[in-house]
Amino acid sequence: MLSTSLFFLVLFALVRAQDDNDSTDPAALPVVTVNVSTSQTYQTISGFGISQAFNRAASIYHLPNATQSKILDLLFDDSVGAGLTILRNGVGSSNSTALDYMLSIEPNPPSTSISNGTATYAWNGNDSSQVWLSQQAQKYGVQTFYASAWSAPWYMKSNENDQDGGYLCGVTGTKCGTGDWRQHFANYLVQYLREYQDAGINVTHLGFLNEPDISPSYAGMRSNGSQAVDFLKILAPTLQSSNFSHVKLVCCDNTGWSIAGATLSELQSASGEKYLSVYSAHGYSAAPTDPLKTSLPVWQTEWSDLTTPFTALWDSAVNTTDDDTGDVTTTDGTEVDGFVWATNIQDSLVKANVSAFLHWMGAEESSGSDMLIRINSTTNSYTVSKRLWAFAHFGRYVKPDSRRIYANSSAAWEDFSVSAFESANVGRSGIKSIAVQVINKGWANVTVSMRVEGAREGGVVLPVTTNEGVDVGSGEYLAVWEGLVNATVPARSLMSFVFS
Repeated sequence: MLSTSLFFLVLFALVRAQDDNDSTDPAALPVVTVNVSTSQTYQTISGFGISQAFNRAASIYHLPNATQSKILDLLFDDSVGAGLTILRNGVGSSNSTALDYMLSIEPNPPSTSISNGTATYAWNGNDSSQVWLSQQAQKYGVQTFYASAWSAPWYMKSNENDQDGGYLCGVTGTKCGTGDWRQHFANYLVQYLREYQDAGINVTHLGFLNEPDISPSYAGMRSNGSQAVDFLKILAPTLQSSNFSHVKLVCCDNTGWSIAGATLSELQSASGEKYLSVYSAHGYSAAPTDPLKTSLPVWQTEWSDLTTPFTALWDSAVNTTDDDTGDVTTTDGTEVDGFVWATNIQDSLVKANVSAFLHWMGAEESSGSDMLIRINSTTNSYTVSKRLWAFAHFGRYVKPDSRRIYANSSAAWEDFSVSAFESANVGRSGIKSIAVQVINKGWANVTVSMRVEGAREGGVVLPVTTNEGVDVGSGEYLAVWEGLVNATVPARSLMSFVFS
């Protein structure tokens, strides 16, 4: 049997031999130095996820079993898929499923039509297949379920419509002839939690607003920060008295980072932060580029491109050099490129300190690119976009309770960006695993010389690459030698280095 030291000498020699035979000589490439340290930590990670609200879960459910299983694997499996760990379910408020609206569990007001009347709930047991999807996700180890209400039912609102904005009756600034519906809506949300609990699903997070800064043609409800607190004062104690004190309250899912900051300030001024476990926002109107001013974990809970036709590409940008003049011309890619979403995720984690990052849709049948996987129910087939593989680098290797740790590089962020995370669990070697993600945004391969404080000397590193030609492709193990790892990072690529 080889001694431990001899084993790693052999392993190092094999890795060096492979590098020497590589078609690209690392010594001839530009060098970027990367430094990673476990001694400086940042936010704790909650996870990465998707939604299948607005009847999109049913799009998966109605597929043949074999196709259904493959899509579930792609979303939640750590080996062949993205390894996602958060599922955001939509709490319905509508009386119809037309246009994929989500059904209310109390479609009609109490017989007295006043807010203190007795509720009659109508639970169909499947919630547009979201119950089934949650049960399937649990089989993959998903434990974080975010129940997110877009609106209260129509009769609880100032405009008597679950669409087109309107306010919850009873919050500051509303005058509703039927009374104050805040307690009734709190009871409604608790009933939703009970129904899922009875189905074997413990909802971990609950939100009651979705993009409250706009008035959409679908379910939606307006609110500013202080009005949100008007309801939180009712909802928080209702959860406590109903044995759901473990459910974490989330607010306020504004359309973008800028308006989220303003809403947060209003909420804080009204002393509402104490009711929350998570502050949340979407990435549409303004991307997550700066930390929000709160000590709460911050989640980016919805973002996608809602206008671009479907594409599965990693990088549609083009870089050309004129043969005569040598002038270089770069044409930008589209906002739905997998490369762009890799950058969106990493920027949000590093620049905005988010603890969770959720894409809007996981899988759906649509002509757009607002999903990670496009379903074709006519042929019972699907197409995987490269956006899914961008998520895989984080979903697979950065699990819940991991901590972001210090990482920087010698290159400018716009040319070469880096992030790093340490797992919460100790492995068989007695240390925690470390995952480092680097994005080479340039048009040439580079050599990375990476020093990772906290990595085990003589340990091994798994390099994983995604670009136009490779989907989360694992390379040969690299050796940690005198604290250093050297590797080639291809142009326009995302690479993860997993130290285990």
